[in-house]
Amino acid sequence: MDIKSIAALCAAASMILCSSLALGAEPQVVRPVPPDQRRQAPEPYTRNTLIISLEPDMTSWKKRRIAKRHDLEIIYEYKNFSMMAVKTKKDLEPKEMERLIKELEKEKGVLQVSRDRILQLQDAKKAGDRD
Repeated sequence: MDIKSIAALCAAASMILCSSLALGAEPQVVRPVPPDQRRQAPEPYTRNTLIISLEPDMTSWKKRRIAKRHDLEIIYEYKNFSMMAVKTKKDLEPKEMERLIKELEKEKGVLQVSRDRILQLQDAKKAGDRD
């Protein structure tokens, strides 16, 4: 991500914060959860999906060629961010996934490869409990 993109994201976040404060919202302080109270997910990543950051001028044809070369399926193209999400044909073990990431990062036009994270916003047990 270049400096202009980061600046734009910061400006947008500041605008949202200022708007919410102007509407009377109370600012909330986020405190870190103590380590002994944290629950660790067995594996916070998917086992078959990667997010690939690409050079902005990369054509769809080049993206498809990279995916085909590594036996991947393009599941989504983030055109505004010059990124794509790809999926492997089968679930991979963590070491296999790291090997694939290293291979993809060697491709011309690939800037970064990240594993797709699994984020849970609400405790599954409490999701159904409404007060």
